[in-house]
Amino acid sequence: MYVEEKCIEELKIQWHPAFCSAMELILEEDKKYLEFIREYNLNTKPLQVDLLVIKKAAGYIVKDKIGKIFQEHNIFEYKSPNDEMNIDTFYKVNAYAALYKASARHVDEIKADRVTITMLREGKPIKLLQNLESYGFTIENPYKGIYYIKGRTYFPTQIIVSKELTGEQYVWLQALTKKLDQAKAERLIRQAKNSRSQENQELEDSVLTVSVRANPELFGKVKEDVEMSEALLELMANEINERVAMGEKRGEIRGERRGAIKGLQALVDILKNMGLDFETAYQSIIKTEAYAGIPREQIMEYWR
Repeated sequence: MYVEEKCIEELKIQWHPAFCSAMELILEEDKKYLEFIREYNLNTKPLQVDLLVIKKAAGYIVKDKIGKIFQEHNIFEYKSPNDEMNIDTFYKVNAYAALYKASARHVDEIKADRVTITMLREGKPIKLLQNLESYGFTIENPYKGIYYIKGRTYFPTQIIVSKELTGEQYVWLQALTKKLDQAKAERLIRQAKNSRSQENQELEDSVLTVSVRANPELFGKVKEDVEMSEALLELMANEINERVAMGEKRGEIRGERRGAIKGLQALVDILKNMGLDFETAYQSIIKTEAYAGIPREQIMEYWR
């Protein structure tokens, strides 16, 4: 039962790993000068920052506008579409930054002005910005979607509103939403296909998988375009294969079927949850050894 529940749990949308992948893709041009540390432990859990970016060359200036604020130590706090970003989030991240500064081996080894905070969310946290202004902070908006918090803070701080960002590279962040439009979905697929490289494949898969799961109806429409459908299927081949294996495992655990059809219902359920249409799922299923001989009509019965 535990393994089955774990399989189901894995179907939940993993926003934070996809966010970290998106940031690595956006900052790809600067990557050799940066080190990305996911879920950096400040002490023991749950004192953990979503992403820590270390600038390896102190004098290097990051080219992307998100990184203009960067110093040697850069802490990221990401809020998924369902999470709120409020005044307590602001102070929590400042506390994390202070704890990080104080965690160095020697006193004042990490200078406060060498630590930055980036808080990132899809939508603009209007109430938070209002609260900060009422508390005496100054808000500057140097670039569309980027807000600098000036004044009383110990650490250089910015708030990123991903849906306001302009630039092709930000499609990776803007794909992390439940409200993706068709134009952005097609742009995401094209950019993933055109920039496909062995080094970035895992990062791109992470973002693409989350976006498809979060917007199943939209990607169902995208698949009506033959070119887009073929591109999406190619891009998601690894993910689909993993889900096929997961479906087979669930079937074995539950013991609901025997022989070649063992786990077929579980597999169909998984592929539907991924947002695939029947034809795409059918082609994936029959390519596997266990289900190669299953008639189309029989798979359709499980699909209904």
